[in-house]
Amino acid sequence: MSVCGSLIYGNDDESDVFAPVSTDDEDLTILCRFSMNSKRPRSLPSRIVACFHDIVCAEAEETFPDRSTMREALYSSIQQVLCKDHWITQHPQLRSPEVAVEIYEDAAGQLQWRIGHEISSYRQYLPTLKPVGNVLKNAEEEEDHCNVIGYQSLAFVEYLSGGRGKSALVRIRNSLSSSGDNLFVYKGLDFGTWLESRRDFPAIRDVFYHEVKTINSLPPHPNIVPSPRFYVLAGKAGGGHHNGKNNDKNKKNQDCLCGILHPFMKLGSLNDHIEQSNPTRLDLRTKARWCLQMSSALHHTHHIARTYHMDIKPANFLLEDTNNDLILIDWEQSGAAPCTLAPEADGSWDLKSDVQQIPVPSVASSESSRQDDDQQPTMPALSSSSSQRLVYEKYTGPPRKNLPFGRPEWNVFPLWRDTCPRALEAAEIYTLGRTMWMMLEQVGQSTVEDAGGDVVVSAWTAEDVPSDWTEVVDRCLELDPNERVRLEELVGFWEGVVLCRDGSEVGEVD
Repeated sequence: MSVCGSLIYGNDDESDVFAPVSTDDEDLTILCRFSMNSKRPRSLPSRIVACFHDIVCAEAEETFPDRSTMREALYSSIQQVLCKDHWITQHPQLRSPEVAVEIYEDAAGQLQWRIGHEISSYRQYLPTLKPVGNVLKNAEEEEDHCNVIGYQSLAFVEYLSGGRGKSALVRIRNSLSSSGDNLFVYKGLDFGTWLESRRDFPAIRDVFYHEVKTINSLPPHPNIVPSPRFYVLAGKAGGGHHNGKNNDKNKKNQDCLCGILHPFMKLGSLNDHIEQSNPTRLDLRTKARWCLQMSSALHHTHHIARTYHMDIKPANFLLEDTNNDLILIDWEQSGAAPCTLAPEADGSWDLKSDVQQIPVPSVASSESSRQDDDQQPTMPALSSSSSQRLVYEKYTGPPRKNLPFGRPEWNVFPLWRDTCPRALEAAEIYTLGRTMWMMLEQVGQSTVEDAGGDVVVSAWTAEDVPSDWTEVVDRCLELDPNERVRLEELVGFWEGVVLCRDGSEVGEVD
């Protein structure tokens, strides 16, 4: 038997390290626990905890020289325990959601294991979750789309890095399909998230629930992630297998929502595609189509859904498996990548209240937005007869913070959504411009991040990018937000490029 795992995390008290692993048949996920033993600082679990939490040790033998060595020892010990006692995987209590397998050393220094029932902790964890009916306020109206499944029905294949909470590649146990159709991305919370940080868990939970509400409030768009395929339930539903529509409204309101499932897209993100394609140049027609899809998705977000994304970047566009179309994901609205964030939206600037009104042609969408009392806050429609001349002033007051995690610490996006949607659009046009520049130039996101976000985006080096394309992207990146291109004009530009007939030059558009 072999195990696989990639995620290791510790708790706030710096006394434990947790490592969820999956067995080779992908039918069992085991949460392994290593605890510090102050009386035996040289034991393997103590050394793992000391290394992971960067605890200062009296002797070198009480830790590991580096994290890679620690990881190797951790997974080797798990493998050793499972191979020695193969029947552990058949233990009748191992599938209980509150169980962790503690790996420790006995008096002779031999690795042993024991089942730990974190019943008290699990009972504290469950009440922190919300009933699915409270999160999905429109679930009764959209019941045909409210498929639910128990957390214990998931087999975790691989944990994914990045983001808050837990993200993983999973399969549904006992599913009739064993093909790629049964492969999903799980995003959400679990008992391990709570064990890792009880202090931060409420904020992590609230960000996750906010994303679920946001996704469910968005009017459909072909380049925006749709509502989840499944809603994953903990609590009483966590031990059973739910597969289908949840028609028991009382049960739906009692079960606690801990995660969502989206179909896995094997092609990965736009950023993955860029980095894997280099140095080969991607087809210009494909790039133009992607620019249109990115612009259309953002236009829909602002002018139809009346909200914002906040974290536009190549890594947040997935490639759809069938047609390589882009799908915008990650709707937490709780942080932005410094490498794409507009300079005026870094939290150090405020909009002045005496904003000028200048007559301009209509830019408001003629389509009506879907709104009701249960939906997320939305922006007012832009005026059809005037546009705001945006005036900013540097903030000079005491430090301020309204984001629990990430950057910028002061999030202006919800403030500008409610008071000045024109400023909100201008800020997101800048992030879109940075993303289009990275895609057209084929610069990986990590390259820009490693440079501290200081790469000069107006320095075009690719010889195959038409001049009018570079000009429109440069207009997105104007330092003065008032000079940036508007979303409607941007969508129109890329529509003109994409609609060029076969055989015509993809580039200059009359």
